[in-house]
Amino acid sequence: MTTPSLTDLLASLPEFRERLDSIVTETRAFDVFRRIADTYAPTLTVSRTRAPVLKRILDEAMQEGLYADEIDFTPSCRGTGVAVARLGSAPRSPVWSVAHLDNISFLTGPGRKGEYPLTPFCQSRLTPGKRPAVALDLADPARPAHIVASGHIATAERSPGSLEPEHQFVTDCADLPLATRVCFTSTAEWDRTTGMVYGCIDNAACASAQLLAALVVRPYQPNVNILWTDEEEGVVDMGPPTFARAASRLVLRTPLDRMPELVFVSDIQDLDFATDVDVDDPACFGRGAAMEAFTSRTRGTATPPLLLGGMRNLFAEMETIDVRVLEQGRYLNRNDDVAMTMATPNIVHLCCPGAFTHFQGRPRVHVADIVHLAKALACLWMVTHSDDWRANFTR
Repeated sequence: MTTPSLTDLLASLPEFRERLDSIVTETRAFDVFRRIADTYAPTLTVSRTRAPVLKRILDEAMQEGLYADEIDFTPSCRGTGVAVARLGSAPRSPVWSVAHLDNISFLTGPGRKGEYPLTPFCQSRLTPGKRPAVALDLADPARPAHIVASGHIATAERSPGSLEPEHQFVTDCADLPLATRVCFTSTAEWDRTTGMVYGCIDNAACASAQLLAALVVRPYQPNVNILWTDEEEGVVDMGPPTFARAASRLVLRTPLDRMPELVFVSDIQDLDFATDVDVDDPACFGRGAAMEAFTSRTRGTATPPLLLGGMRNLFAEMETIDVRVLEQGRYLNRNDDVAMTMATPNIVHLCCPGAFTHFQGRPRVHVADIVHLAKALACLWMVTHSDDWRANFTR
């Protein structure tokens, strides 16, 4: 059996490289990122907040003439809260690509004189200090995410023996309902001199890359499902049942004969934890997307050796068309991979290098890395949806 390769794909579809380079530009990448990142989507709201943004961008691309047929898009597949785009026409898509779409948030407790204790709906990782924030009304069907109060989140020193420091939302508004969602204030910005992009990067950067890749490959209709999940955020230290919930729900509700054989999961790789990286130096970014063989020191999942070898072969081929996916052996947090392992052991962990994902500092990625990830996903989907390729490299 001959194993399909990227070289074979480029030879059989000579226009594919041109589509890749003309569609996935830095300008388009930032525009897609901005539209997603500047839409607040706290956990449990994705189907009403950011999912409609994805749908509008996909429809606009069709009107632009990037592809002829409307993509089958569902904002909450099987009632799970996971937005799904089906690129192919077959009943089963053996390849899934996953990136979470929710952003971190906090829930208010009883307020007193404009000060509200907060419960994190995330792994907050915050150091002491004050950070601008907004409170959202998410209960109005006509306005999915309406800002009702502005202020700041004040984080105190962690008390001895406490797992989490105390947080408060401080605002002029004195009548916020209990469990009002509070998010950090954020506006997407692109420094065109350095290439650095700032804003709510987690996980708008990888979600954008998936959408950009879809614009490239849609005319070929590969049998791939793209998943943008909700409820990835959660209290990770407590274990898998407290995060990646929507992805888990989708796996549970998917019939066995519709399960994937191969899953790509993309998230931000936090470089601010790396002692050998100066995240204030733009030169530390923009070198390419990344892949890691396992997550959270294997508390998450690990890529099977055979599949890992197949990926390395494809990444080497991508270098010939200036698409870079680096393997650096750096720490990568577990994410929706812990849910996908219930569907298949064949999981590839892709990531976009970034810093301060949970607003410990100013969140940042490089626009070139979003471009590299988008192009890599497009190439990977086109090759791995082949039955012959998967027969050689998956369990």
